[in-house]
Amino acid sequence: MKRRIALLMAMLLVALVFASCNGNNPPPTPPSTGSESTGSEQTTGGPGGDLVVDPENPGNVDITPPVVDYDTPSALDELEGAINVFDDTTYTEKSTIYDYNQATLVDVSKDANNASYPISEGGIYRITGTSANGSIYIKAADQDVTLVLAGVNLTSKFSAPAIYAEDCSSVTIILADGTENYLADGEKNGETGVIRVRNCNLTMDGRGSLTIVSSHKHGIANTKTLTVNGGTYNITTPNDEGHALYGKQGLTINSGKFTINAGKSGFKSGDDTVGEEEVGHITINYTYADITCGTNAINCYGPVTINGGIIKANAKSGNGIDASENILIQAATVAINSQKSAITTDLDVIIEEGTSLKLETTRNGISAKNVTLSTSSVVYISTQAMYVKYVPEEGETTPPDRFVKIDGVYVEYNEEEHGTKTTYTRNNCKGIKADEKVTITAGIIGIDSYEDSINCADLEISGGTIYVSTTGDGVEANNVTIDGEYTALTILNSQKGIKGSSSVVVNNGILTVNAVTDSINSNSTEIKGGTLYLFDKIDKGKTGSTTVTGGIVIMLSTTASPQLTSGSQGYLSRSLTKKDLCVFGADVRIKVGNNVVILKLPKDYTEKLAIYYSASSLSGGLSVEYGVCENGNKVNAYVSKGGDFTVIDSEVIE
Repeated sequence: MKRRIALLMAMLLVALVFASCNGNNPPPTPPSTGSESTGSEQTTGGPGGDLVVDPENPGNVDITPPVVDYDTPSALDELEGAINVFDDTTYTEKSTIYDYNQATLVDVSKDANNASYPISEGGIYRITGTSANGSIYIKAADQDVTLVLAGVNLTSKFSAPAIYAEDCSSVTIILADGTENYLADGEKNGETGVIRVRNCNLTMDGRGSLTIVSSHKHGIANTKTLTVNGGTYNITTPNDEGHALYGKQGLTINSGKFTINAGKSGFKSGDDTVGEEEVGHITINYTYADITCGTNAINCYGPVTINGGIIKANAKSGNGIDASENILIQAATVAINSQKSAITTDLDVIIEEGTSLKLETTRNGISAKNVTLSTSSVVYISTQAMYVKYVPEEGETTPPDRFVKIDGVYVEYNEEEHGTKTTYTRNNCKGIKADEKVTITAGIIGIDSYEDSINCADLEISGGTIYVSTTGDGVEANNVTIDGEYTALTILNSQKGIKGSSSVVVNNGILTVNAVTDSINSNSTEIKGGTLYLFDKIDKGKTGSTTVTGGIVIMLSTTASPQLTSGSQGYLSRSLTKKDLCVFGADVRIKVGNNVVILKLPKDYTEKLAIYYSASSLSGGLSVEYGVCENGNKVNAYVSKGGDFTVIDSEVIE
């Protein structure tokens, strides 16, 4: 049987009893958790449940205590009921149906083996037919040209794109409703796209489909702006060469469905090439996009704004979304798998208004100057180190100095290129990395990370349900502030739970922390409210301070009671020296007055188990009633008598 731990967050019945004593507003009514009452005693605990978001009030999250398999604690397990949003692939076409039967007909079958079709006047042209070696060339100065692709199959083997336009007022390409169209170029294409437009804006539209196969560079490329209002697109571009869609000055997608296999980026705008710098923008108002690419799935020298739709991205050797300015995502579903950071920018990342994110990467999940999460939906981030096994060169007996032995395998310590070998460091695998501030106000958020789950200068949490599991620190910041009536932060697994080098302030919320060393490590810890379950100590260092002036703190540790700063409320503390009670998986039943909480120990407390309880007012005292022995089902009952607990009874449970 797997060993399990119940990290009980929702001891809100206890909070209700004592909130009236310390003058605070009462917390929200807890959900049903299988509580039972015997006389005046109430028990909080029981099996875990699903997360439920009230659609009328998305900030009001119904929190039931999680039951975690501690052998493999995972934030993903806790999000299981909410993560199915990423299975939805529903897309509704929003473009207009056009009728251009009166257009000038161009049949590319006329000279199917060697045909160039020049268009020098504005107007509407209906393109049909099949040609294995043809090209459409548009040059209509200061005029508007519309091409209606109505069942065309056109491959250019010239040193030209399949469709090339320059010096027009505008070019519009319509995919006729219900038609299938195909465009391709040859390797000798001297221009950079199967569809290539210079010096005029390009608009793609319609309700037909278009398959583009590039042998040279990009799929659709424009030196000015590229706008897509509709259509279904299958685009393939060559390795290390082509972007699928490239609007140098700007790329806007209002509607459209894309399946992309690109050698470089899926969507690209702007240019950071030295001497050719031009700031672009990418704005996606609604789309369905399935992108597989060699570098960055969405790549912009400028800002990226996503206002809706579904985006799936597999960035095989790059970032998921890479921008030089702000990234804003709202009312969208985005799933990214990347070999570098899933989302990265030099400025800010803002996630809001019902956005769902699933980020899986071998680097940082989100990397930015500032990060704001205020979505009413789900965010899941998974980061892991990427190891490359060392293969010795002929004649080598020991690996070069640049390799270190990790878990029995030699791997390269940092990212460098040596001959044909390129490997990635174990560093930069954080869930969220911000140079300045991370703000979380809402959402169901889970982070499974190789390094710190949240790493920033300042962290403010005022809402949301957050689960963290990491081999690093749960939170590492200069200053940490936790507030909000509906805030619930559960650190399932970590080295240090919350490391706030300057300060940690808890004003409200439910905080559950399991850590290898310290639950909280800070030069200044202030607990003013909320309910805290800490499975290790609060470490204030040699010169720091710990102040508790409100809230409820239940802390399990192997150390003495924390030295509280003057002005703190008192702790009641008891130590259990029976080792058979202090082992991984043991039940501890803590009775505070008439309220009882049952905690399963997440690790061995091999020396002793010290239990501390704080509240601004106490009624009924503190006692530990029983613990389950490691080697069987004997129950030892304990009562507090002013010092260590004393065994008063033993019995065998059938």
